[in-house]
Amino acid sequence: MCEPVSLMMAAGTLISVVGQVKGGMDQKKMANYQARVADVNAQNALAIGASEEERIRREGRRVRQNQKAQIAAAGLDVTAGSPLLLQVNAAEETELAALDARLSGQMTADQQTRDAAVRRAEGKLAFTNALFGAASTAFKGGGSVGQRGGFDGLFQPSGGIQNSGLVWPGV
Repeated sequence: MCEPVSLMMAAGTLISVVGQVKGGMDQKKMANYQARVADVNAQNALAIGASEEERIRREGRRVRQNQKAQIAAAGLDVTAGSPLLLQVNAAEETELAALDARLSGQMTADQQTRDAAVRRAEGKLAFTNALFGAASTAFKGGGSVGQRGGFDGLFQPSGGIQNSGLVWPGV
């Protein structure tokens, strides 16, 4: 028969094991949530980059149209010489700024995607560590109970599992 102290030690070990596993599950759940947030942030960064790219191009077209109108109003030929170079330079600067906005969005999205992967890995690691910790606790607790003789009679024909009504193969 198990003595009360051994039962309490076994119960404490069981509670500790369950707590460790639950803690690991919770850490994994939180890490997965953070990874999903990072995934959404990555999608948002791409959308913001694309939107900013389009805004810059619209603004560039507006500026070039104003320049062209002012040059034409001054009586200059907008299809040759310095006026044309001015428009080409403005178009190049606009395109570079637009591409920079897209690249910035892409870089932010890439960072968020990497962050999501790290969060998922941290969650898996936390859960794995919790399982190993729980197993270690279970073995240590079982050893402590066993040293106290807490399992005496548990597996004996006179009591314990064999007289509990459970059917064991080969028994």
